[in-house]
Amino acid sequence: MENTMTLDSNTTFWLWLGFIGMTIGTIVILTFWKKFKPEHRYHVILALMVTTIAAAAYYSMANGQGVIEIGDKTVFFARYIDWILTTPFLLLSLIYVGLPAASDPEKKRQQSWLIGSVIFADIAMIATGAIANFSVTTQDKTVWFLASMAWFVVVLGLLFGQIRTQIKQDNPKNEKAYISMLSFLLVLWVIYPVLWLLGESGYSTISPTSEAAVYAVVDVTAKAVFGTVLLASLVKRKGAKVQI
Repeated sequence: MENTMTLDSNTTFWLWLGFIGMTIGTIVILTFWKKFKPEHRYHVILALMVTTIAAAAYYSMANGQGVIEIGDKTVFFARYIDWILTTPFLLLSLIYVGLPAASDPEKKRQQSWLIGSVIFADIAMIATGAIANFSVTTQDKTVWFLASMAWFVVVLGLLFGQIRTQIKQDNPKNEKAYISMLSFLLVLWVIYPVLWLLGESGYSTISPTSEAAVYAVVDVTAKAVFGTVLLASLVKRKGAKVQI
């Protein structure tokens, strides 16, 4: 039984570039390990989890795995496995830039609920987007795509609303860094639904190769580059040994 698909060579080229980009990003992120105190290396671990999972996803797609055909379209389901695992880690990386660990039990509970709410909304966003991609009829695609966009709005509302407010209250000096990294991520995340609509999942107004190319560039930037910039900014703010 065949468990792989033969993809267009140009599409495969971009998938391999995505794998190479994530692998290089992983190596670069590893160089930050000794720049953080042991108790704060979770920043590096989160970034590594993102790039290693993404590298595995790209490797599987480049080999024709993690890909299926539904009707007359090709669905890269490995992307959704990647996103549903990595986007929560990306959000945690972002939130931990600005939100200090609470010592008070009540405040700790509030933070846990707040962070949990963002992660839940994020997973719901990816899951409903995946269902939209697997849907066959236009009506089903539209309903699930709009559901995914609604969850995206919830994620943004929490990040720009309650979490930012919490950072202002608990650690205002970190607000600027948080907003800077959030804006970086937001610009990239907005591209995904637009690309979904333009690509094979939506109206097929761009070629599969162009779609794969944009996904590869945006993915590497949103994961490997984002993680590197975030870690570098923490080191720059706190000195050679991060103490946050």
